[in-house]
Amino acid sequence: MESKSDPQLDHVLVTGVCGDIGSHFAEYFLGKGFRVFGLDIASEPPKNCHGHERLKFVSCDLIDPEATSAAIEEFVGEYGPIRIVINNVGIIFNSPVLHFVDGRLVGHDVSDWNRVLSVSLSSAFYVTTACVKHMVARGGGGIVINISSISANGNPGQSAYSAAKGGLNSLTIALAKELGPLGIRVVSIAPGFLDTSSTRRAMSDDALKKIKRSVPLRRFGTVEELAHAVQFVVDNPYYTGTILELDGGLSI
Repeated sequence: MESKSDPQLDHVLVTGVCGDIGSHFAEYFLGKGFRVFGLDIASEPPKNCHGHERLKFVSCDLIDPEATSAAIEEFVGEYGPIRIVINNVGIIFNSPVLHFVDGRLVGHDVSDWNRVLSVSLSSAFYVTTACVKHMVARGGGGIVINISSISANGNPGQSAYSAAKGGLNSLTIALAKELGPLGIRVVSIAPGFLDTSSTRRAMSDDALKKIKRSVPLRRFGTVEELAHAVQFVVDNPYYTGTILELDGGLSI
């Protein structure tokens, strides 16, 4: 990983910092000597990083663009620009477009659709827009890493989640082309199924066993392996505008 002594890479923002993946990212970068700015709707910082002097945690509803921008402005005003942005927050959500309820055919709930897209897609736009403004104002340079999903390819029963992650990948490519001349790299990392509590909550044990059997490596990925992928993106200054798949060979 690029040295934390580089003033352009001292500060890392992690959204969804209180979840399994976000808290691991925070711990990883704190261990490398970076200052981590964690945003999450939760009221308390992640337990594994609680009390760490280089963690700045703010409870923030990331679907509120004004609150998101204000939190970022406050951090930048105190510490300087954020140079690594990890848009990690998201909701794993399962619901068919049509299903029967008490003998009636019911469509996908619109409020669930809007919530999933707001959290998993719009938040990344709000955070990135607020951060790159400061990157450019301070001379350019920076990295935006969007945590996408294999479901971006279109997973049955996950229309909202698939649409959000597909949109995130398209946003990544568009922003990489737009911001590349300013020295800002933008990449998506699309993991397959990771061994996390959110994955286990989203699916039954039978479904998880069936999926595991369909993965060529016959196991789920780990948050440590996802952190290695983030490290690769940060380390390689010519890597931008693409989707890095980390799925154990699984196709959906």
